Amino acid sequence: METHDAENTSIQLIKFCTQFGFPENILSDQGVEFTSNTLKELNKLLNINHKLASPYHPQTNGSLERTHLTLKDYFKCYVNEDQNNWDEFLNLAIYAYNTNIHKSTHKTPYELVFGQQPKIPNIMSKPVQKPNYSELANDIARKLQIIRKSARENQINAKEKSKGYYDKTHHRTYEFKENDLVLLYDSLKKKTNKKLSKNYKGPYKIIQIHDNQTATLKLENNKLKTYHYNLLKPYNVSDNGQQNEENENNFDLTVNDPSIDDPGDINYYSPKPGPSKQ
Repeated sequence: METHDAENTSIQLIKFCTQFGFPENILSDQGVEFTSNTLKELNKLLNINHKLASPYHPQTNGSLERTHLTLKDYFKCYVNEDQNNWDEFLNLAIYAYNTNIHKSTHKTPYELVFGQQPKIPNIMSKPVQKPNYSELANDIARKLQIIRKSARENQINAKEKSKGYYDKTHHRTYEFKENDLVLLYDSLKKKTNKKLSKNYKGPYKIIQIHDNQTATLKLENNKLKTYHYNLLKPYNVSDNGQQNEENENNFDLTVNDPSIDDPGDINYYSPKPGPSKQ
């Protein structure tokens, strides 16, 4: 889309629905184009349940995040040095993604949507023997071959990386209850020197616990906001009344490994032993 305003987002939603049908649920981030009154009214009119992902928690919408990373991997293989021709490959890259079998469903997205196997042009799997087509046709054939090959290689690499990362990662999250005092990870400080600044702010009181491992906190000025457990840690007070920051620098809040194919593969950040790395 040229612009991400509420009006254009609503137009694109209508366009999508008229092509693929009207969904029961939509999951999005908390961008202003998704939280606008315009989109709220449209979702109500279309009887669509709009759910918002937890802030600073990409795993909530992990499947889409993984799709974007996969498309970026495709583009790295064939964009030019200036990286200004990626749009020429966009539709072809999307088609390659939608016609490759996904390990979570063992089917292609194309088959799940349309109920039949996609037709794959021979030029996507066989080299062009003779340059007897026009220059434009040859260029399209070359791009299709590159994308198809990249898609297959990416699928193999993703499986290997996903398994390796999952096997060596320990998953643990804290359990909280209402009225607990917790510290909230300060995402604005993630680019600062960790040795010179605290990574958490608070404490804040938990007002409500939700089933999807999120909690509503009372912030400054009595503002209520919901966060995933991965962004929270228990608040402890030492004997001298100072905040106990034990393990604060050991709590890893880096973004998920991009090789994870499904949001269900890795759900939680993990505490790591030893001092944090700058």
